[in-house]
Amino acid sequence: MATSSALPMPSLHQALDRGLGLEPAGDWVERLAELVYFTLPSTPPLERVQEAARARARAQGTIPPPKALRGRRRRRERQERAIYWQWAADLYETPELAEQVKEALPSEMVTDFEAIADLHRRPYRLDVRTLPSWWRCHNCGAAFDEGEEEALVVLADSSNDLSEDITYCLACIRSRVPPGPSDRPGRR
Repeated sequence: MATSSALPMPSLHQALDRGLGLEPAGDWVERLAELVYFTLPSTPPLERVQEAARARARAQGTIPPPKALRGRRRRRERQERAIYWQWAADLYETPELAEQVKEALPSEMVTDFEAIADLHRRPYRLDVRTLPSWWRCHNCGAAFDEGEEEALVVLADSSNDLSEDITYCLACIRSRVPPGPSDRPGRR
């Protein structure tokens, strides 16, 4: 985990070990949480290497020469951005640091991100079927008789917090989902 001497802050690992916390990243802490909770878990190892290199390059690019710094606030914003990109590179290179970052995040941010991450980890089960009685689309409100049209059904079960199934008509699904390669005109 090599860090450039041109960067004004220690690596993420050093900052966490020294008890500096995540405050040096300033307003970029939320982006760091997004990286830890959403991006990093779904990034394959080979892609992490590429992302680390990009993040390091961005960190280097956000630190202007001293003459270009004007004003305290602007300098601080650029430093916070550089720190974020440096720490993002550290996380891509050493994903094991993610747990330490989670521990260093503010508790209310952890609560929010854990709830969102839980939705990503536990998607709702879907089913496409003809319903045994009339039904109404929960999106557009259209009503359909038994067997008139198939519905996309989001299933309520013990693994989620839905109290009843949610149904969507084919027209609403088509309006939200782009056509696949086999659905495009002129393609076979």
